Amino acid sequence: KTHQWDMAMLSPQSPMRSHTGGVVTLGVSPPRFSKIDARLNARAPASPVLSPRRSCDAQGIAGGFSPNSSMVEQDYAEGAEVRMGNHRFICLGALGRGSYGEVWRAKVISGEDHLKEAALKEVLCRSQSELQQAIFEVQVLLALERAAAPHGVELRVPRCISYKVAASPRGWRVRTAMTVAPGESLDFFIRRPAPPNGGFAPAVRKALVLAARLLRDIGPSLQLLGPIAWHRDVNSHNILIDGAPEHADETYLAQNASFWLIDFGLTVDSQSWVSETGKWRTEYIGGDSRYWPPSSWIMHLVGPEGFERRPDLCEQYQRRLDIHGLGITALELLCSVAMSSGEEAEELQLWIPIFRAWKAYREAVWHWWSVVYAVFSTGGDLGPVQSQLVEERLIERLLDLLSKIRRSLRNCAEQLAETAEKPQKLLRMIADMLDEGKAFDLQEIQQILGGPKLETMPQRGGKPKRFHTSPTNQRDHDQRDQREVNNVRKAEMALQGRCDGVERFQSARLVSDDVTGSARNTEKEPRPTLTNLPCHDSLIQRMQSVGAQLRDRRVQLAASAFEHKLGQMRREVVGKARHRMQQLMKERAAE
Repeated sequence: KTHQWDMAMLSPQSPMRSHTGGVVTLGVSPPRFSKIDARLNARAPASPVLSPRRSCDAQGIAGGFSPNSSMVEQDYAEGAEVRMGNHRFICLGALGRGSYGEVWRAKVISGEDHLKEAALKEVLCRSQSELQQAIFEVQVLLALERAAAPHGVELRVPRCISYKVAASPRGWRVRTAMTVAPGESLDFFIRRPAPPNGGFAPAVRKALVLAARLLRDIGPSLQLLGPIAWHRDVNSHNILIDGAPEHADETYLAQNASFWLIDFGLTVDSQSWVSETGKWRTEYIGGDSRYWPPSSWIMHLVGPEGFERRPDLCEQYQRRLDIHGLGITALELLCSVAMSSGEEAEELQLWIPIFRAWKAYREAVWHWWSVVYAVFSTGGDLGPVQSQLVEERLIERLLDLLSKIRRSLRNCAEQLAETAEKPQKLLRMIADMLDEGKAFDLQEIQQILGGPKLETMPQRGGKPKRFHTSPTNQRDHDQRDQREVNNVRKAEMALQGRCDGVERFQSARLVSDDVTGSARNTEKEPRPTLTNLPCHDSLIQRMQSVGAQLRDRRVQLAASAFEHKLGQMRREVVGKARHRMQQLMKERAAE
C-alpha cells in the first residue's frame, strides 16, 4: 500500500480519491455512486456545452462507445499496444493504481496530434451510473477545452486526446488518452524537506510567490469550468507543480513555476447541481475531507437540514466548493514552504499568528479525517463516528478555526508595509476565499494578481438566484401541526355550538308562536318546522361552506404530515444506502 501511495503521487491523474464522508482510497477517477443527469441516462443528445466534438472517424476524439460489445480489451501492461481512435500507444509503465482503475505512461506511436507521450487512464465501471460518470469526465475535459478556445488561454489541465468504452467481464472499461501534465504532486513537493541554511525571510518570499502563482494558474481553469461543472476535489493531491527546483529563489519561481489541475473524476454538472431541486441536496459528497469547507461537513454529518438558518454555508456548498479548496491549498502551500526553514526572525513575527492558526487547523482537521478513515478502512459503521463528531461540535470548532485563520491573515496584511502591496492583496484574497460570508468571484484573482482576463457572460437578471433549504426541526414541525389541528377542532366545536344555539332558539321561538297562535285561533294549523324558516337555506349553505373549508384543511394537514414522514423515511433510506455502499466499496477494495 505504501508503494502504491508513492506511485500515485507521481500520477498525472488522481493520486487520492475521497468518497462520501471524507473516506479516502487510492485510485483514479472513481465514479460517484448516485444517479447521473437524466439526459445521459436517457441517452438523449447531450447539451451543446457537454457534447464531445465529433470527427469523421467514429473512433476519433469522441472515442468509441460500445457498452454492449462482446470484445474484451487487453489489460494495460508494460510493452502492451493500445488503440484508441486514430491513435496507437505503447505502455511504458504504471503511474498509479487503485481499486477503480489505473494510469499508465505511454509512448505515442501514431496519431494526429504529433505527441510523443500520453497518459492512459482506465476506469472499471460496474454499473450504468459509474459508466455515465466516467463518460461525463471525458465530456467535461472536451467542453473545457472548447470554452477556453475563444479566450486564447492555456488551460493548466490535461487535454483529452481520445477515449474508448469497451466491455469487461465485470462491466465496462472507460479508457481515456490524455496529455501528460508536467511536474510532481504538490503534496509531495510540500512534504519535501527544505534545503539547509535557507533562512526564514527567503522562505516566506518563496512561499508568497508560489501561492500567488498557484492562484493565477488554477483560477482561470476553474473560472471556465464553473458554467460546465464543479470539480469538487481541488487539493494538493490533485495539483501538480512544475519548474520549482529545490534551490530556486523567488525570482526564478515567479518566472518558471507552474501549476496544473488534474483528476476530474468527481465533477458534477453545475447547472443541475444548483437549482430549485438541485442535486446538491441528494448527491454524495466528494473530495478529500481534509480540504472540506464547513458546509461539506454539515452535509456529511447532518444533511440538508443542517443548513437551517445558515444561508451562507448553504450557498458555499452549492457554488463555492472549488473556491474553498483552492484557498485552503494556497494557504497550505504558503505556510508549509514558509515554515520549512524552522527559523523565526524577530522582524517577521507578524507572520507567526498565521502559522499557528494553520497548525491548529491542520491538526484538528487531519485528526477528524483519520478518525473517519480508520473506521472505513476496517469496514466499521460510520454512524457512531458521525454522532460522536456531532457531539464534539465539529462544525462549530471548524468555523472557529477558519475564523482565526482569516483574522490572522487580515491582521498580517494590515501590518505589512505599503511597499508590500502584492502580499497584502494575496493574504486578503486567501482570507476571502475561506470566508463563507464572502461572495468571492474567481475573476478577482486576475484583477489582483494579474494573468489572463477572461470575459464571462453576465448572469441573467443580475446576481445568481440562491436556492436554500427551509428544513424544519421535527419537534417544531409536530408542534405546529398539533396547534393547527387544535385550531381546526376549536373552529368545528364553535361552529357546531353556534348552529345548535340557532336551532334551539328557533325551536323555542316556534313553540312560543305555536302556543300564542293556538290561543288566538280556534282552527288548528300545521306546526311550522326549521326548514320553513327564511334563514334556513343561507344557514345550510354557510355550514356546508365552512365544512368544506375544514375538510380541505384536514387534507392539507394530512398531506403535510405525509410529506414530512416521507422525507424522514427518504433520509433514513439514503443513510442506510450510503452505509451499504461504503461497505461494498471496502469489499471491492479488498478484492
